[in-house]
Amino acid sequence: EALKSTSLDTTTSTLAKVMQAFQLPVSQAATATDVLFNASVATGVSIGTLGTQLAKAHGMMGAAAPPIGVLSGLLLDLTAHGVSGRAAMSTLTGAFTGIINPTKAVTAAQEKLGVGFINLKTGALDPLPQILQTAGAAIYGMGAAQATATLKSIGFGAASGKLVATLQAGPAVLQKYIDQVSKTGAAHAAAEKSSNTLEGQEKKLQGGFSDLITSLGTYLIPIFHGLVSAGVGVLTFLSQNKVVALALAAVIGGALLTVMGLWIASLFTA
Repeated sequence: EALKSTSLDTTTSTLAKVMQAFQLPVSQAATATDVLFNASVATGVSIGTLGTQLAKAHGMMGAAAPPIGVLSGLLLDLTAHGVSGRAAMSTLTGAFTGIINPTKAVTAAQEKLGVGFINLKTGALDPLPQILQTAGAAIYGMGAAQATATLKSIGFGAASGKLVATLQAGPAVLQKYIDQVSKTGAAHAAAEKSSNTLEGQEKKLQGGFSDLITSLGTYLIPIFHGLVSAGVGVLTFLSQNKVVALALAAVIGGALLTVMGLWIASLFTA
């Protein structure tokens, strides 16, 4: 349903936005697509909204941001513990500001409890699973109100109350959700399932070719836009430039495979 309810243009632009935010190379396009697809299915949040919020969270955390799979796993963990929709998104984007740039009061509270989230040797933020494990240990055995107050004091701010259940569930649960969103091939399989006949694939190819070229030209591969404008046949260009074609196939990957993946692959299987 995540693929059916999201337009090709939105999927492509979201993928480009996320890859740019997380500084992912083209070789990881299929992986990013799988994470977006899996997280969208599990949370019920559209791919477009999900990608926008993940990119926003990364922007707020900067160099301290965890990989896309870890951040998406936390989103699933929050959702499973009753924090969903806008509340989960706001938690994702705002939970870590106070520990990235702690105030004097926050630093004092952390020192009092003997906790810290920044590596003293490198000055870098600890990995997200380690942060959540440390925070979870700090509120072990506490009731919701006390745990919320404690989390606020050590830097989790307004997101504290929404994090309590997730933190008390422990790192093993978080890892389960990280693994779930990182499942490879999920978007590809869903796309094939929704277009598992030759007729269906042919219709998608015919109906989606123009949109795909426009989307990829605008968001991922600007050179193609120039080729089309210059009247150069894309099929001719790709058939004569195998490296470019294979790179494009990698970008298309996952959710976009139903439109052109088979076509590109066929150029070299004759």
